[in-house]
Amino acid sequence: MAGRLGIWLLGLSFLAALVLLGRLTPMASLVLGVWLPLPVLLVGWRLGSGAALLLAGVAAGGLFLLPPGPGGISEHLNLLELLALGAVLSLLRQQGYSLPQTVAYGVGVLVLVSGGVLFLQGGLSGAGVLGLLRQKAEAVAAVLTQVAAEAGLENPGFPLPGPGRPEWAALILKILPALWVINTALVAWLNLVLVRGWALARGEMEPPLYQWGAPEWLIFPFLAAGFLLLAPLPALRLVAVNLLLVLGLVYFFQGLAVMAALYERFHLPGFLRLLGFLIAFMNPVFLVVTLVGLLDLWLDFRRLNRPRES
Repeated sequence: MAGRLGIWLLGLSFLAALVLLGRLTPMASLVLGVWLPLPVLLVGWRLGSGAALLLAGVAAGGLFLLPPGPGGISEHLNLLELLALGAVLSLLRQQGYSLPQTVAYGVGVLVLVSGGVLFLQGGLSGAGVLGLLRQKAEAVAAVLTQVAAEAGLENPGFPLPGPGRPEWAALILKILPALWVINTALVAWLNLVLVRGWALARGEMEPPLYQWGAPEWLIFPFLAAGFLLLAPLPALRLVAVNLLLVLGLVYFFQGLAVMAALYERFHLPGFLRLLGFLIAFMNPVFLVVTLVGLLDLWLDFRRLNRPRES
């Protein structure tokens, strides 16, 4: 009993450290916030989903005892979403779903719940859903500006060359639904991969990720979204762009699976594998990885669909 309580308290301390250190600077918030679901997942892995839900609930209650940070109440809401994501992922993992299924179902549940909360918040505040989305887009642009300034980039007004922050905020607003899904999926995937690594290190059996492939039928909405980019209606083109971005992430994950299969085939050491995966997230390498994942549907780099020998 004491050991279980110690693990739970360690998870709570880990969460408290992530939240408090993340309030120091926008850069710290961006880097540490990604790992907020991790303590919940670890506690769920060792003690069960009930302990994970309790941890997420206690941490959520503790957030309301803290004064709002530089990001205001929206910062608290973002942290609550991450805690909820950790709890949902822990529940799905305990049900025996594979890592890709856990990411897909977890992101789907969180997006639906968060979308409902957004509609409710928009109606109660009087700003409407579009007004709240515009505020979120401006907040994202502001955070990126502060992070760029902390990183010492040449253009402290915004981390990318070209238009200023108002123009980038308008662009972010157009693709905010896709960014929302992509960010949630990446956070879920990173945390689950880390927990999976610890489980493997303790001798537990986990299905190999390098054998995963996206469902073949996904290529049809992907191609349909590509054709919709030529539609005369701006609303249809906007839907197409968001759909392409989300499905592109799916094929990026498949490209990572192809990379993992190559690493396994040539028995590369762990540090080289980690370095390769880190490089895969950099621009423009992630575009190449996404293209590899897409071409794997036809070229079958891993020979997963090779007919069996008689």
